Amino acid sequence: MEQFALQAICLQTVLRALLFEAGLLSTFTTLHPYTDDQLVAYSAPIYLSGSGTRQVTELSLTKEEQAELAASLAVTRDMITQIEQGGLGV
Repeated sequence: MEQFALQAICLQTVLRALLFEAGLLSTFTTLHPYTDDQLVAYSAPIYLSGSGTRQVTELSLTKEEQAELAASLAVTRDMITQIEQGGLGV
């Protein structure tokens, strides 16, 4: 198994939050298709406890902020593509 130790530590943290402690404030990340062969990760803070999960905050952006975020994401995706193609030093 790849990254077995990391998976075990993460599982232990989640189980502790669900069963024994007051909960866990953490980041929840999901992968979404960007192109046919590339995924983009989106993250949001959540609170996890025995009663389930709830979103901590909702992001509300103006059109200008949305445009700035989209531009930043485009630059990041371009850099990832360059790294994958060996164009940038790793």
